[in-house]
Amino acid sequence: DWSSLLRLSTALGDFWRWYGDPREGLEWLRSGLAGPLSDPRLRARAEYHAARLLATVGELDVASAGFDDAIETADAIGDSVRQALTRAGKAVVLARRDRLEAAAASVDEAVDIATLAGDGPALGQVLEAKAHVHGLADQLEISEAMFAQVIELHRSSGDRRALSVVLLLSANYRLVRKEYEGAAGLIEEAVETVEPFDHVDHLP
Repeated sequence: DWSSLLRLSTALGDFWRWYGDPREGLEWLRSGLAGPLSDPRLRARAEYHAARLLATVGELDVASAGFDDAIETADAIGDSVRQALTRAGKAVVLARRDRLEAAAASVDEAVDIATLAGDGPALGQVLEAKAHVHGLADQLEISEAMFAQVIELHRSSGDRRALSVVLLLSANYRLVRKEYEGAAGLIEEAVETVEPFDHVDHLP
């Protein structure tokens, strides 16, 4: 049924984003979203993952619209975690489109929502997006400091999946600054941190 298809495809959202075929993931998510759904929380989650996959394949205009849909759904049901994550995702897309002021406003709103929600993993993802936005704005020192904060947060929580992602993002910006030794250390830690299937979400 449609709900089962969406539960499976959202559970695999990060896998498709990092290891699989993002366009295959999009096909699954779009098929599920086209059907009748009784669970608005599942719809919000699916819209979020679809928008992220669209951003991954570089379809930024469509991704931006997708995040708008996800924000609207999350706001309608009052899901504070999804409200924060969708705004953070939208912020990164805006920054990639050089709409830096709007990106900063969106990610700051996401930080406020995640902080009030008191959800540590969500706050970590939002702060990661904020660091990414600073990096895309060429504010590399601020970005590096924020990535260091998020890395320590994930080390403390033991979230290997999130840690490996942030280590690689931070390494990328170290490479931009030609800090090759520091980048190499972060990449080595990321390789040691990640394990097979770490990027498959738990089924809801």
